[in-house]
Amino acid sequence: MIKSTVQKAGLAVFQTSGNPGYSLVLYFEPGVQLIEPPGDSQSAAVQLLLKWLTTFDTNESTKERLKIKVNVLNAESCGIPAWALKYNGHGCMLTKSNRMTRLQGRTKSGLECSVVECDVDLREWNLLCRQGVNSILPILGNIDFTLALIIQGESDNELPEQVLGLVRLNFLDLERAQKW
Repeated sequence: MIKSTVQKAGLAVFQTSGNPGYSLVLYFEPGVQLIEPPGDSQSAAVQLLLKWLTTFDTNESTKERLKIKVNVLNAESCGIPAWALKYNGHGCMLTKSNRMTRLQGRTKSGLECSVVECDVDLREWNLLCRQGVNSILPILGNIDFTLALIIQGESDNELPEQVLGLVRLNFLDLERAQKW
């Protein structure tokens, strides 16, 4: 679901925190490894995620380890500018631009669980990044891409990094975004 406070993308979309913008809302259900009790059999990636989930709200440096990775699947045919192609598939640290909130919720199967809501405010990114994202908005309807969330591994026992949540989005129509 994409929600929007504007009908058309314009240069002002990402300029200041007081201006309107777009929100992309994604929900991921935890895998069975996160529901089972911890143990030595859990992979390093699952152990890192559990550590992150239990400390992100009390440790700022842990919260800032979240990164996003976008991979455009039809990069040559969708009209992405040449300068942007070299960044395709590379991760981007979200650092201070993400806001995390812990809530109580239920999985689709009815299990109670803590839910982590992550709100990434692109308007807090530097000017060059905001302009880059803004230049992609007019061709967003031509793009087929995946968006992955990853926790940055910082030591050998936290590697290799694993994708925590992945979604494939394609041909988004900003004209049909809901106002909020």
